Amino acid sequence: MPRRKVLDFTSASGACGDFTVLLDSIAEQFEPGDIVEIRIPEEFAWEVREAVETLSDTYELVKESKSDGVVVFELKRK
Repeated sequence: MPRRKVLDFTSASGACGDFTVLLDSIAEQFEPGDIVEIRIPEEFAWEVREAVETLSDTYELVKESKSDGVVVFELKRK
């Protein structure tokens, strides 16, 4: 069964850091098929999108949804 890690940044009030570094670090511990879910305020969602684009050889964006100003990304480790 795939592992799932949830990162909740919904209470962030400023920049959340370098998601490329964070996701790359998680990828080292994960197997293909494992899922990372990121919850983040809409105004910072671009940071996650950029990281996913940079790490497109490592992660697949499975789902992106928005509700009440929070964007949820579901990424699958390739």
